[in-house]
Amino acid sequence: MPRRLAALVVAGGRSQRGWRAGPVILALLAVVALALMAAATDRAASAAPNPLTVVPVADGFVQSDKPTATAGTQSVLRIDGSPVWRAYLRFNPQQLSGKVTKALLRLRANSALKAGYTVSAVSDVTWLETTLNFNNAPAYSAPVGSSGPVSSGAWNQVDVTSLVKGNGPVGFALATTNATALSLASRESGANAPQLVITTQADTTPPAAPGRLGASAAGEHRIDLSWSAPADPDVAGYRVYRDGSATVLASPTATAYADTGLAAGSPHSYVVVAVDAGGNASPASAPASATTADLPPAAPTGLAASAVGQDRIDLSWSAPGDTDVVGYRVYRDGSATALASPTATAYADTGLTSASAHTYVVVAVDAAGNASPASAPASASTADLPPAAPGGLVASAAG
Repeated sequence: MPRRLAALVVAGGRSQRGWRAGPVILALLAVVALALMAAATDRAASAAPNPLTVVPVADGFVQSDKPTATAGTQSVLRIDGSPVWRAYLRFNPQQLSGKVTKALLRLRANSALKAGYTVSAVSDVTWLETTLNFNNAPAYSAPVGSSGPVSSGAWNQVDVTSLVKGNGPVGFALATTNATALSLASRESGANAPQLVITTQADTTPPAAPGRLGASAAGEHRIDLSWSAPADPDVAGYRVYRDGSATVLASPTATAYADTGLAAGSPHSYVVVAVDAGGNASPASAPASATTADLPPAAPTGLAASAVGQDRIDLSWSAPGDTDVVGYRVYRDGSATALASPTATAYADTGLTSASAHTYVVVAVDAAGNASPASAPASASTADLPPAAPGGLVASAAG
């Protein structure tokens, strides 16, 4: 109860100010109590029951003597050793939280079989009960459990804890080597449908830290990371951190990550944390560092030179594909001294003498000062125009 409200209700129904708690106060207390009860009810409703019982999303049986026949919509599942009849079931539990501590597959028998049946894992969970037959039935593992003797009209169960890891599809195959057929209720049988009963326990134990984190530069703008998974079976993913930041850089589920979009020649350090299905985070891995490459840019292409009158040659070229080019150096007539350092992909060389030939190359320069190879050369000659006609010509008779 809020402290101020509690102060208004004291022994004898009087407040500290000497007046009696009336209907308004009592009504307010009732509202608060109802609100608290509703909140508790909402929390209980939102939590998954434990154990959680789910029914199949698909089931059916296949028959070796009728290899193309389907039986996915029948109200029974049949298994037999001769001819071979097998039953398949697929469940899709959701809302599970924590670690699965027990999973029981329960089925109701329509007939009796002293030898019972075995349960195997089915890794392929994409089959459809409307198309399932003996020819296309998915493969199954060695048996993981058996029912023991089965009585007609009774429920029987098999421990399948080893096959149920958490939320998501899980498949089973039922079989027997006995020549007497066994009938079990299918999901179409209503209240007698098969059940998967799953018990979980809150997981508060974090996984171990990932091991052997390695970082290697892959060019100028990318660093590749790889690491080994901890031995914990319930690791669901990882968190990658860079350069000591508390913000997660990425949350991959695999044991590798490519950090892209980095600056050329930039050093970076990384750690990786493992996260389990319960959201528990491991200690950070040992750090790993790498520095992106700082390669010179490619040479400019398409250099062209054209004369503009008697004393000027215009140059133009195409920029290389490198994103960190900040400028260019123009060289003329084989000189090792740069003629100019423009930032654009064009330059006008002026003040030349008429009828003079010149050859140029251009080099690209990146932000780190790395220079590219020289472009292919381009040449041009300034014009050699005739002089203008003399002016002011005067003629005079001489005698």
